[in-house]
Amino acid sequence: MSAADDAEASAPQSYSREYVIKIQKGLYSLGFLQGAIDGVPGAQTERAIRQFEVFNNYRETGEITPELYDMLLAANASFE
Repeated sequence: MSAADDAEASAPQSYSREYVIKIQKGLYSLGFLQGAIDGVPGAQTERAIRQFEVFNNYRETGEITPELYDMLLAANASFE
């Protein structure tokens, strides 16, 4: 396995702009995202995810994942 293969294996998964917007809307509805809902998983989104995870005693990752979506659903987030 080459170094490039290692980097790909550890790189975070890329999600569509629409999926990122859905996550951002969920975070915003719960008061964790203060920035723009723009579909870009930048520093503000990562910070909001971490705050949400810490607040709910979840493992802190700051990453967009399908599990994060499920956690937002469980917290009654709005995606509209």
